[in-house]
Amino acid sequence: MSAPALSIRNVSHVFGSGETAFTALREVDLDVRRGEILLLMGPSGSGKTTLLHILGGLLRPTSGSVRLNGKAIEHLGEEELSALRLKHFGFILQSYNLFPVLSATENVLVAFDLMRANLAEGRVRARELLRTVGLADKLDAFPAQLSGGQKQRIAIARALAGDPQFLLADEPTAALDADTGRKAMALFARLAHDQGRAVVIVTHDPRILPLADRIVHIEDGQIAPASDNDAQPPVFAGAPT
Repeated sequence: MSAPALSIRNVSHVFGSGETAFTALREVDLDVRRGEILLLMGPSGSGKTTLLHILGGLLRPTSGSVRLNGKAIEHLGEEELSALRLKHFGFILQSYNLFPVLSATENVLVAFDLMRANLAEGRVRARELLRTVGLADKLDAFPAQLSGGQKQRIAIARALAGDPQFLLADEPTAALDADTGRKAMALFARLAHDQGRAVVIVTHDPRILPLADRIVHIEDGQIAPASDNDAQPPVFAGAPT
């Protein structure tokens, strides 16, 4: 088995201090490998999103180590950490975070602007990414004109702007119906299994369990023991229609 592209060791995270301190994660170890879809599951408040944010460098652990391609990143300065996120990570949030006054192309172009890419080249690449996620006919549409699944695909296209090794998604199917959710997950499957990216998904959605290469359950800030049902073959394949 290949070495993990991303790993955390003995990671804990505490919010607040003194009497108001809350321990969200307790001495967690986890490896993430390229080409896999990893689901993080558990009840609300269990520490799933905190773990996702630490994996993506959005949050520093209170203690423990985070290694990207073998290099510790938890002590990097803010500028270095920001540059690392732009280069290696794509984030997909439940709320999509689209700008309502911008077209689909312009919403993706925002990511290229953050990377200080050439505007004309970025626009071409943004439209290519939207075609890749099945939105060739919605390049100039505005969010208000699109369905939830189409907005989700814009968010995925934007997350892919930097050609990231890792896609980190927080409840990406929560607001989608079953059919639209399957199409979104088929896209995640292609990005992981065909393109070799690591896809980490925080979810409560039992409908997507068959997609996972691996399922990690978080309870009270710790990884729960694995069960026999925690690894299932993916059932979604192909690009969304």
